[in-house]
Amino acid sequence: MMFIAAALAASLAAKGSEAVSAYVAEHTSADKVDSITDYVLLTLCGPSSYACLGHSQEKLVGCSTVAGSAFQSEFALL
Repeated sequence: MMFIAAALAASLAAKGSEAVSAYVAEHTSADKVDSITDYVLLTLCGPSSYACLGHSQEKLVGCSTVAGSAFQSEFALL
């Protein structure tokens, strides 16, 4: 049963990753798509992990704000 859940989770994650990659590809240069997509996906996982560790909503929002600034910086370079 655990392998079925893991396979389902991987399938859902792959679809999300593809959507993020497609969005990034529309907004940045081709040579940056993979690295920015990886950064976005890593950043999306972070708040969940931090929340599981018991960090406050205020801290999660603050970290997300910083991540948003980094995204704006990367996309502004076009």
